[in-house]
Amino acid sequence: MNEDQAAALQVLEMADTSHSSWGRGNCPFCLSRTGKEDRRNSFSVNAESGYYQCFKCGTKGKLQGDRFRQVPKFAQNKTETR
Repeated sequence: MNEDQAAALQVLEMADTSHSSWGRGNCPFCLSRTGKEDRRNSFSVNAESGYYQCFKCGTKGKLQGDRFRQVPKFAQNKTETR
């Protein structure tokens, strides 16, 4: 797994994918590629296919292997409170 894929996996781990298979977050590549930080959650990762894309800097690719499928969904990590 290269650095791009590791950063995309980290965004997916922190993303809320409870309502959709797409997780969104700040792009880890924008600073190095555009010189500005991403503050608008322009980075999307699909939890089912492993495809990732940033709509600000244009980074895109696909996570290799099945490691991204092992990331638990956000809703499963929450505990119900009543």
